[in-house]
Amino acid sequence: MAECLEEKNERGERVLMEDIEKLQSRRYSEEVEYLERGNENLKAELRLKKEAVKLQSRRHSEEVEYWERENENLKAELRPKEEAEKLRSRRHSEKVKYLNRRIEHVNAELRLKEEAAKLQSQRHHDEIEFLKKEREQLKRELYLQDELQDKNRASNVDGF
Repeated sequence: MAECLEEKNERGERVLMEDIEKLQSRRYSEEVEYLERGNENLKAELRLKKEAVKLQSRRHSEEVEYWERENENLKAELRPKEEAEKLRSRRHSEKVKYLNRRIEHVNAELRLKEEAAKLQSQRHHDEIEFLKKEREQLKRELYLQDELQDKNRASNVDGF
């Protein structure tokens, strides 16, 4: 009977230990899930905060640009009209100078390309003339070789 009680106690202890392990395992799993959800929430929150910072930065940049333009406009309004006219005139003359320099550069480039094209055309013409002369010389050489061969045949026939 004592042995029976001991076995019941041991079984009871094992069941309790297994229950405790199951509870601890479940608690551990729930804690892991809780921490993972918390981690995902923190990641999402961080993404949202980053986007908010980007939007704030963009908005701030746009505001800075706006106020800089506004400042320039106000400064321009404060200048006397004559000064503004001088500035416009100076800008116009600088633009004209710039465009004239570009025209000169384009014209110079065009002249160089035209000269290069003429030289290339002349080179092609010279090459064609050279090849024609070479062809005539080769024809003449072939004719002379044929003539020489004919004379050699004739002298060989006469010699027999």
